[in-house]
Amino acid sequence: MATTPIAEMKVSRRSFLRGGAMLTLLVTAGGVINVVRGDAIGQQTPEIPVNAWVRISATGEIVIGFGSTEMGQGVMTSLPIILAEEMDADWSKVRVEQINADPNKLYGNPKTGGILFTAGSSSVEGYFEIMRRAGANARRILVYSAAKEWDVDPAEITTELGYVVHAASERRLSFGEVAMLPEIISGVPEVQDTELKPPSAYRLIGSGIERLDIPDKTRGAAIYSIDVKVEGMVYASTLEAPVEGEKPVTIDDKAAKALPGVIAVLPVGDAVAIIAKRWDIAIKARDLLVVEWSGDSPFRTANSETDRADVIEKSSDLKISGTAWAERGDAAGVLAAAGSKVIEADYYEAMHR
Repeated sequence: MATTPIAEMKVSRRSFLRGGAMLTLLVTAGGVINVVRGDAIGQQTPEIPVNAWVRISATGEIVIGFGSTEMGQGVMTSLPIILAEEMDADWSKVRVEQINADPNKLYGNPKTGGILFTAGSSSVEGYFEIMRRAGANARRILVYSAAKEWDVDPAEITTELGYVVHAASERRLSFGEVAMLPEIISGVPEVQDTELKPPSAYRLIGSGIERLDIPDKTRGAAIYSIDVKVEGMVYASTLEAPVEGEKPVTIDDKAAKALPGVIAVLPVGDAVAIIAKRWDIAIKARDLLVVEWSGDSPFRTANSETDRADVIEKSSDLKISGTAWAERGDAAGVLAAAGSKVIEADYYEAMHR
């Protein structure tokens, strides 16, 4: 199965100089692999894309990046587990880092147009192949590097959780020890589909590992966007148009501006924004706004009953071709062969007022 590389990176000779006890594996979904030692990541020029899904320290700590936002759905745990599974990482030594910026378009979810966007239950589906291939390629780098150190065929080496093992000579190295070898082999063959783990071999996925985000949330230590403070920071709250597509015509903001700490009241598209020194003031000021909206949105005349009737009529007309969201199997063939065994029924969502 063809996959699109997340990034390709050319690393200079200087970048490979050993600058600290950390190995970064620049592994991509498409098999592009590079290795950077120590602090070389920080030394890269801004225009060079870096895809650092995996970092390994001399102590064996493994840092795994993940591209979706943790909003209570568990992706802080589920996405790194996918990579750790294929890598055969020791989960007790894994630390995770959320990727918060993507200026070079390397970490985006292919299910959301390749951008860092979290919605629609798309994280695991979108990142599964990317993460598992990154993990499998990282594992292969470790195996080939250990094989070079031991002067054996890579095919003779296996992995356990956090270790590479050469059973014939009873030698083993932790992932941290491999990361500090004098020579890391990055020119390894791309992992093929048939070489990826089957579900029956999973040791981490589906094992009931506790979510990483829960402890900090439980004891109030989790950091949310509202906790972030920078010098000169102000807060904004918006009053949205009651109907999509309308704009403010007149804004009575006298009462809002009278509140201490209000900095400005600004029309912004289909909303009015309050800028204030504190969040609670921005909220209070928003509620004091008196806004006349344009009232020209076509949604003002929308009628759910007639809209639904129109949808039913068009969807029932088999002469009108539709667009398939997804196709699996041969539904048309099965229905044609079913004869009198076909049961038909229409279901509609109840209308609420």
